[in-house]
Amino acid sequence: DQPGKRAASQLDLAQAAMLAGIPSNPSAFDPLLHPKAGFQRFQTVLGLMVTQHYITRVEALDAMKEAQSPHFFKKAPSLLDRAPHFTSFVLDQLVHIFGLKNRSQLSRSGMIVNTTLAIISLLGSIDYNNTAINGQFDVATQGYRQPGSSFKPYVYVTAFKQGASPAQAIVDAPTTIANPGGSPAFYSPTNYDLSFHGHMTMRCALQNSLNVPAVRVLKHVGISAAMQTAKDMGITSYEGTPGYSLVLGGLGIRLIDHTSAMGTFANGGVHVGYYAVSKVVSAASHKVIYQHQIDQSKRVISPQLAYMMTNVLSDNTARIPEFFDCNVLQLYSKSQDNCYNGDRGIVRPAAAKTGTTQNFRDNWTVGYTTDYVMGVWAGNDDNSPMYNVTGVQGAAPIWHDSMLVAEQGHPIRDFINPGGLEQATVTYPDGVKTTDWFIPGTVPTFTRPTPVPTPTDAATPGPGTPTPTPQPGGNNPIPPQAHPYCPSVFSFVDNPPVDQSGNGWW
Repeated sequence: DQPGKRAASQLDLAQAAMLAGIPSNPSAFDPLLHPKAGFQRFQTVLGLMVTQHYITRVEALDAMKEAQSPHFFKKAPSLLDRAPHFTSFVLDQLVHIFGLKNRSQLSRSGMIVNTTLAIISLLGSIDYNNTAINGQFDVATQGYRQPGSSFKPYVYVTAFKQGASPAQAIVDAPTTIANPGGSPAFYSPTNYDLSFHGHMTMRCALQNSLNVPAVRVLKHVGISAAMQTAKDMGITSYEGTPGYSLVLGGLGIRLIDHTSAMGTFANGGVHVGYYAVSKVVSAASHKVIYQHQIDQSKRVISPQLAYMMTNVLSDNTARIPEFFDCNVLQLYSKSQDNCYNGDRGIVRPAAAKTGTTQNFRDNWTVGYTTDYVMGVWAGNDDNSPMYNVTGVQGAAPIWHDSMLVAEQGHPIRDFINPGGLEQATVTYPDGVKTTDWFIPGTVPTFTRPTPVPTPTDAATPGPGTPTPTPQPGGNNPIPPQAHPYCPSVFSFVDNPPVDQSGNGWW
């Protein structure tokens, strides 16, 4: 480029003819995307110039020779698209905003587009230019993938909305649910470790991502109610038919929707839809022809419900039985090795949920701080399985490191309790005793039954349902104290009952 000279006057014949052929159909005649069609259009332009005596046939042949040289097309390094998936997403949003048929109509629109900081980062694949992995496919905004256990918060907060608390006693035990009209006719969920962990609280069950209690919660709240909550929070599009497996991630959803929906918890129950275009100005008139309305937010759950869920999802101590300490869902400033050695540094409060699907096809981690919400999906675009990679091993380390980078320079702040909650200690009829948050007026009271000793010939149970041991000198066995699966969350005042269904626990 030569400053002071008009750009058109700096073009030679081959360059001018190539550019002149593009505007009639920019998407079809783009010489970089469609070299053959672009060159044919270029030849047509030169032919017309010869016919109309603007140039000679020799000049046309020289221009064709120049256009076929390996260095004819030049890209300025500073103008390379460093975020091609985001660019594509912006173009699609512009087509939708202005009601256009396709992107080709944007080329003559004369728009100056301002993008937004509402979406700080959008990466649709690890390498846009890698055709071996179908890198141009934007799995973040276009791919429907099963979210695994990362979908559970929508079901649990529906229970909170119906009056339950994270304290609610629930049992992790063999469960079979009728599935009318479905296949199979009865649904029997299993946990990832293929074990059962006895009586516990909903806080313990969610933070350790146990499947069986999650399905029991869904049965209690209802499939339609849970789906309505998810829709209100931002899961507006999905693939599949909602059933009892939805709480385990049985539906296909998009990462961008899931991330936005989880952001509703971070926003204190207010859903703010994602958007990429903040303002569009006409290049001709310099008038604003589109302005995103910032007040397009909607309260979908109360601040108290949002805080209850945030308080659970940020409780690292509660998730230790399954995820162990120093898991990467904690935003500690030092390395994981340092954490194992007792020095985790400064820990930034964060709430997060992982998900893993069957055969390790999908890994998810979606979580938030007081500043950002971030979702990470890891997997293969062709839906082929990975090898023994769970959400906490695949997506979570990416989420951890990326969130720390995003938070650089931001003050560390904890999540704020909005008030309007009641903290209470409750002992449930199954012997579970815990202290947690309740919506005022929902703290349950129970008349505790007299504990009944468990038969001595009972099968060896898992945590929370121990086998009683006969005591020396006695005729009846006295059950030993049960061992809670999440000792930081709850305790047992006596042995839980053998019967797995009862009044007061789910």
